[in-house]
Amino acid sequence: MSGAADRTDPKQRVIDYYNQEAAAYVQQYELPPLEPEFYPANAIRLEILVRRLRERGVRTLLDIGCGSGGPLLRFLREGWDAVGFDFSPEMVNAARRGLEEAGHDPARVRVADLEKAETLPAGAFDAVIATGVFPHNLDDAAAYANLRSAVAPQGVALVEYRNALMALFSLNRYSEPFFWHDLLGADDLPADLREATRGFLAGKFDTPVASVGRPRAIEYADILALPQPADPRPRAGAARSRAESDSLLPLPRGAAGVRAHAQAAVSRGVAASRASRRLARSVSGERVRRGDRARMIDRVPAWLERCVDLQRSLVSEGYDTTLAAIEAEAGPGFRRYTFPSGSEAFTWVVPPRWIVREARIIAAGANGTPLVDAADHPLHLVTHSAPFRGRVSRDELLRHLHTDPARPERIPYVYRFYSRKWGFCLPHRWLDRFTAAEYDVVVDTELQEQGR
Repeated sequence: MSGAADRTDPKQRVIDYYNQEAAAYVQQYELPPLEPEFYPANAIRLEILVRRLRERGVRTLLDIGCGSGGPLLRFLREGWDAVGFDFSPEMVNAARRGLEEAGHDPARVRVADLEKAETLPAGAFDAVIATGVFPHNLDDAAAYANLRSAVAPQGVALVEYRNALMALFSLNRYSEPFFWHDLLGADDLPADLREATRGFLAGKFDTPVASVGRPRAIEYADILALPQPADPRPRAGAARSRAESDSLLPLPRGAAGVRAHAQAAVSRGVAASRASRRLARSVSGERVRRGDRARMIDRVPAWLERCVDLQRSLVSEGYDTTLAAIEAEAGPGFRRYTFPSGSEAFTWVVPPRWIVREARIIAAGANGTPLVDAADHPLHLVTHSAPFRGRVSRDELLRHLHTDPARPERIPYVYRFYSRKWGFCLPHRWLDRFTAAEYDVVVDTELQEQGR
């Protein structure tokens, strides 16, 4: 597929991405829990699925977007009559090879697209699984209709949706639509304030999403530019904030249950967003009545400055400060929930609470300005970096530095919630500054295992 075809056909670009991932994709379901470098979300998500399906006592199962067959093989080992499909031909080929090696009929998987009913396997199933599928739909109405038709009258559907909450702290291009639509409701602001906010957000969030693992011709971040619904209901073509975290939502039994669950989820989402939208109205409405547009324009960027420039992660002192700022603006409609570190939350285990005091790199023997200082930009310090203080060689230091050569002016975003390592992120062109033989590194952080 040529580059031009990739740009003009977004669905084909998604297929091309998964075709390139097919050979190694099954490994995502084989990683041990809390592997030191990367969190095995897919493997843990699979365990949650298996546990819930056991509780349901299912016998037949359809795996939508089955990939290279890792979960399908697990379902078959449980004794369930499982079949699957994927729109990536290379993923299907890999799944068929895996099935054949395990002594199963490779015809259990086929090439199909959830949005195209004529390609789907016939029949209704006790359980229908769709994880990592809906972020790539172009026509959610068709996808939901076809999903409903595959669920038996007393069956269950388990569908995964992306959780926009991670956009609150990720500080990259995923964050901008979340702040604009979900937090500020900026489309409703007066024109001058809207333009000022647009420029402010564009400057703050114009940051690449770091690649995980090997370099790729097509990155996962590149295929999340498709329209997505703001809530789990069939609403084709609607915009949706995109993030890196997943939420697993069990849909009730039968087609009617799917519809009822979607409507209930919509109601919860609307209620949850009212506090943040009240913030936008309180900022804009009061100033409009007074006619003081200049002060109105000043207030929103000032409020965002207090949040955007914090060192924060899902479980961190900076995140708590951000929530407190939102709560102060939103008023009594805001509701906060806490979960202790170490507890399960969907496909995650809540990581330790992270506190950042300071982090910097200075050439050994130099008393001047730090080469990198986390106080200058929250992305400079790898999220959840462990504490460290000492002198290291240039070669050792370079192993802890993260850059993006393809975007030499940008600071990449790197996070490691469960490792006990430290690291810094910086523009690639800054590497020319590191000419000394040794460097003094300070990472004054704390990881509280009993945090929340």
